[in-house]
Amino acid sequence: MQTTVPMQHTAFIINRGDNLFLIVNNQLEGYTTFCKEFSGYEYESEYERFFYIVGTDAYVQILYNADKQPYLSIRDWEEKEYIQLSISTEQVAYFKQDEGVILLDVDSSIPQQELISALTSENIEETQEELTALEQKYNLEEYSLSGLILCHYTEEDKVQIRQE
Repeated sequence: MQTTVPMQHTAFIINRGDNLFLIVNNQLEGYTTFCKEFSGYEYESEYERFFYIVGTDAYVQILYNADKQPYLSIRDWEEKEYIQLSISTEQVAYFKQDEGVILLDVDSSIPQQELISALTSENIEETQEELTALEQKYNLEEYSLSGLILCHYTEEDKVQIRQE
């Protein structure tokens, strides 16, 4: 299933099968602070463009405000919230247990529709090739389109991890 639901001009979600991308740029409130705070916490992954952040360092969680509206929260293990984005009920269904979210840092010069059109693959290796093509098209530095793989935790997941 390939679905895209815009969030706002500085962040949006692209759902490509088992790959869930949260597309952001440095204009997103809290993103620069998050990057500074977790610089050096990255672990190599099997992918050239994507690095892991351990879930006990930072993670993604779906929460609900006082009006019972869902939002995506990126926070650390001490519950400090770095990024908060309103999401739709439809988007909540994209977040599956035991699957991560790729926080993809994208140059703001690339139009949202261009990203949606370019990132079509459900295969992460092919996605890396699609990102290379975008870098070339927009004369960006090699590997400038890269990201972090974050865990998605529910409240129950966090309780279980703390007990272990």
